[in-house]
Amino acid sequence: MHRSVLKYLEDRPEIREDFNDALDSIRACPYPFQNRQRVNHLKGQYDCSYRYALKRGRRGVRFKFEIDKEDRAIDVYYLGPRGGAY
Repeated sequence: MHRSVLKYLEDRPEIREDFNDALDSIRACPYPFQNRQRVNHLKGQYDCSYRYALKRGRRGVRFKFEIDKEDRAIDVYYLGPRGGAY
């Protein structure tokens, strides 16, 4: 997990539980066709990445992640306000 993600979670403890629940959800079904409500596949320079909508609405929080199929790992490299996740 990226340092900036850990810092964001440290500064906002109210998001931490939702974030951990989201990671559990991704572990269960990581690809967008399995969880269309929350997970979107990104295009362009982020072609191998996905975005998860942690909180929706005006104060929405999103995080971006990649899935390493060989290591069976989820790499979260962005967590923050909705505007920065696009």
